[in-house]
Amino acid sequence: MTERARKRVRKIKCSGNILAKEVTSVKKKDGSPVYPINGNFRNSRERILEGAAIAFARKGFHGTSLREISRECGLEQPSIYHHFHSKENLFRKALVATHLMILNGIRSQIIKEKGLREEVVSVFQAIIDIVREFPERTRLPFSLVYSAPENLVLEYTNHYGAQYRKLLEAAVTRNPPSKRPDLKLSLLVDLLHSLILSIASERFFEDRVKGIEERIDFILLNN
Repeated sequence: MTERARKRVRKIKCSGNILAKEVTSVKKKDGSPVYPINGNFRNSRERILEGAAIAFARKGFHGTSLREISRECGLEQPSIYHHFHSKENLFRKALVATHLMILNGIRSQIIKEKGLREEVVSVFQAIIDIVREFPERTRLPFSLVYSAPENLVLEYTNHYGAQYRKLLEAAVTRNPPSKRPDLKLSLLVDLLHSLILSIASERFFEDRVKGIEERIDFILLNN
């Protein structure tokens, strides 16, 4: 970052619209934004979380340095330490923030009024839409979480790992199939997990997306 850009960054101390306008105007030498998205941050903490989520999603926990996170969010390393105290804690907070962003996005798109088939399809389609919109960030909770220290992996798995399954459980509970509901739920969860695991590779992910509705129909109608 140039000295001129640094001076502008130091001026960004407020939140709301003023911060958003400043953030979107700062550029790197190649013309790309210093900041990871459109600059709609309320404070420095949010900027750091956004930059950390993208940096960790690229290289995982061990492959990412605080220097890279600093470049991504446009703030100096002392500011990162001030807010999060350690790389491990920053990973934890970025992981949870990304998880909640994805989960809330999915929940906002679920169709609950048109029966089991439409609700299940809407869960899968919401995941597909979010992965396509945020391909880097979604890799963090769906695949690169396993690059973290074991205690963080266990913490995330125990507290948040089952929440995607619960979306399907809720759909089956609302509209229980007349035959073998437990088996149908188990097969739907397996299909969901296979889709999530494929997110690590764009090509594999798009292959899994093909025919997803047909596979859902097969599970619901033939088991």
